[in-house]
Amino acid sequence: MLRDRLGAQTDFTLVGEAQNVADVVMLTAQLNPDILLLDFSIHNAAGIELLERLRKHTTARVILLIADTQRCFNIVELLKVGARGIVSKDSSELHLVKSIRSVFSGDIWLKRHELADAVQTLTAVDRSASVESSVQLTTRQREVLALVASGGTNKEVARRLAISEDTVKHHITNILDRTGMSSRVELAVFAIERRLVESA
Repeated sequence: MLRDRLGAQTDFTLVGEAQNVADVVMLTAQLNPDILLLDFSIHNAAGIELLERLRKHTTARVILLIADTQRCFNIVELLKVGARGIVSKDSSELHLVKSIRSVFSGDIWLKRHELADAVQTLTAVDRSASVESSVQLTTRQREVLALVASGGTNKEVARRLAISEDTVKHHITNILDRTGMSSRVELAVFAIERRLVESA
C-alpha cells in the first residue's frame, strides 16, 4: 500500500486517503495538502474533469500515478489541467519519494522524452499570449533558463553552474517574473523561441 511505501519518510506526512472521487474532492478541500497523489486512468474522462475541479478548490500540486501500459497520453493537456508530475505505479519507493520532493520544490516531474514532447507540442502552437521582445535576462539567467529548458533539475543546474540550489530557485523565480511564464514547460518554450536551446 501507498501508506506503507511512504511511512518511513520523516520529512513529510500522509494526511489522508480517499477511496473515490467524491472523497478526493472533499478531503483535498478540507486538508489542503501540499501534494496530492492521484491514482489515474488516462482512459477515464472523469479523471480530467477531476483535475479541473481540484484546480478550482485547492493549491495542492498533483502527481498522477499511471500504469506503464497507459503511458501514452497528451502531456500538455494534463499539465494544463493541473498535473505537476507523472509517475509509474510500479516505481520504486525511492523514485516516488524523489518525485514528491521535486514537485514540492516547484519542479515538474516527467520523463525527459515526455518533457521534450510537451515542448515540441507547445512550440508548434500559435501562442496567443506571446512574450514581449523587450524582456531582458542577465547572462546567468539565460544560462539557467537554457539548462532548465533542456530538462535539468535544480540540482543538475546548480552542479553545472557551480552555484547553490537556492540560487537556482532564486534565478528561476526572477525569470518567471520577468517573462510572465508560470511553469518550467512554458519556460522551455520561451527558451526555444529565443534560440537559447535547440528545439527537438
